[in-house]
Amino acid sequence: MASAFDGLEKVPVWQRLLLWLLIAAAIGAVWYYMFYSDAVEAREGAERGLDKAKAELTRLEQKKANYLQELREHEERKAKLRERKEILPMSSTTVDNLMQTFQQKARQVGMSFDSWTNESEQRQDVYARLPVKVEARGTWPQAGEFFRELSTLKQPISIENLELAMKEKREEEAGESPPLDIRFEAATYRALSEEERAAPSTGRQGPSRRKGGSK
Repeated sequence: MASAFDGLEKVPVWQRLLLWLLIAAAIGAVWYYMFYSDAVEAREGAERGLDKAKAELTRLEQKKANYLQELREHEERKAKLRERKEILPMSSTTVDNLMQTFQQKARQVGMSFDSWTNESEQRQDVYARLPVKVEARGTWPQAGEFFRELSTLKQPISIENLELAMKEKREEEAGESPPLDIRFEAATYRALSEEERAAPSTGRQGPSRRKGGSK
């Protein structure tokens, strides 16, 4: 061993430096292939995984945004449908609700309803017309205010065949607006369900007469 080192000492310095460089390079190459390359590969794999995770996160965030947008649109459609049902309901109780509204408006202006008659429902393609013949009493100003109030309702209503007959004044009514017998046909409308639109037309329900309330 000593002779080997003695022989090494006889080697020129530049050769010894070159030898040590070669040895260091060999050690570095071994370390690179055994450790560093694995670390680099692991890092590259981690970066690929991170990029994939970021892409998945972006996809999920977009999916969430789309879901929230669809949810908002669904809620808006439901709100519009509720509003449409309020304006054009599907229930056959629409006439009863209409007459309740009529009586309320009549009381507010001082009119009174004597009676009303539900006429036969008239079905069209997607809706049904629900006519009602009404007999009421009031004065010119009361009748005008009553029909003005009806024009403010959201629900579609048509007034047809309006008749105003002036009654004779009693002595105690001198100076007041002349009383009137008021007759008209009011009609409201309801939407037909899909089953009703698909079903063949059946017999219509006959008219029914009801008494009105006093002032």
